[in-house]
Amino acid sequence: MSAGNRAYISSTLKGLFPRGVVVTELRGRCDVSSLHPQELPPSSKFAPKRLEEFAAGRACARRALAEFGMTGVPLVMADDRRPRWPRFLVGSITHTAGFCGAAVAGRRRYRAIGLDAEHIAHVSDSVWP
Repeated sequence: MSAGNRAYISSTLKGLFPRGVVVTELRGRCDVSSLHPQELPPSSKFAPKRLEEFAAGRACARRALAEFGMTGVPLVMADDRRPRWPRFLVGSITHTAGFCGAAVAGRRRYRAIGLDAEHIAHVSDSVWP
């Protein structure tokens, strides 16, 4: 990944979720070389832009997984194209023009979690809740 474009814990998105959910984000482009080798084969059919978005999503997810002690773990795609999360976690990945995010939480506390983002226009912080 290029310097300055690393996934980080999102203080902005954190306020949208209850306690125990780790939310990360990445703005800008992501180098596809950041993908774990086991993540690459299913994404090899993607157009270059889609592959960058896929890599950014995986970078965000791996940053969140690290908060649960999971490092170096590939996040492979299931047959239905959803990420295959470690058994004790649930998560969600989203991306839109220039932005990617992931939300991850413990399965004991949450059955599922969702995150979606769309680039529509500037939205003030007061609208978020």
